[in-house]
Amino acid sequence: ATSYQAYRNYVFNLNTGSQVTENDIFNAGYDTALQSLIVASLLEQNGVKTVEELEDLGFFGMQEIMPNRNFLLNKEGITYTFNKGEYSAYQLEAPEVFIPYKTIRSLLRDNSIASKLADL
Repeated sequence: ATSYQAYRNYVFNLNTGSQVTENDIFNAGYDTALQSLIVASLLEQNGVKTVEELEDLGFFGMQEIMPNRNFLLNKEGITYTFNKGEYSAYQLEAPEVFIPYKTIRSLLRDNSIASKLADL
């Protein structure tokens, strides 16, 4: 069985020592599809319904927010962490966005670590 370890938000295959990248787990075109899921997750996490309401809370640049290679995989899904002050006021905590595998199932590469974790 292959083991994976997260280290400073990099995911490594412990059998090979190689870093797991987004291109290893997602099909082509994943970044555009994930953008709307990231925004939707931020809306839900902050209890608001519109991007304007997110902006009122101190977030900005939601039209430009994209997957940033700073992710962690677990058995439930993928979590992206963005830098403090990158898409939100510096006074806010660094945004973390969790997306469950069931939401991104169609984006996952067959036989990737993410599809195996999701039991696809």
